[in-house]
Amino acid sequence: MKTKNLALTAVALAALSLSASPVFAEDAPTPPPAGNVGHDGPPPEAGKGGDRAAEFEKRGKEMFDKTDTDKDGFISREEMAASQKARMDEMFDKTDTNKDGKLTPEELKAGREAMREKFKAKYKDKRGGPEDGKMVDKPVEEKKPTE
Repeated sequence: MKTKNLALTAVALAALSLSASPVFAEDAPTPPPAGNVGHDGPPPEAGKGGDRAAEFEKRGKEMFDKTDTDKDGFISREEMAASQKARMDEMFDKTDTNKDGKLTPEELKAGREAMREKFKAKYKDKRGGPEDGKMVDKPVEEKKPTE
């Protein structure tokens, strides 16, 4: 019975972590055209898209530095596994609301809903707001001809 509970917990954690994956994909900026970007990122005149790309690059570097615990400039398999375990432990602890070391179907559902709401709020301003759970582009205003 203990093995069954452990297996169910592992499956539940995997499902919970995968439920947010598509949202992360939406956050990635469109890469700039080749030849327009140097090692330090897009040129200053790139405008708002450049700011987004620079922020994305900054977060990537922060995550790399956090994962590279021995600070050798590389991420080993062990460092990657430890980083993922830490994220999974944090997610489990947030979802296990009664702190019994197990996740119920209700806790999993509540955790998924909380994560969805968090992402909806985060991306509402960037993409125009969620509509039926999907992110949509802001509508383009039509210009009326001047007479």
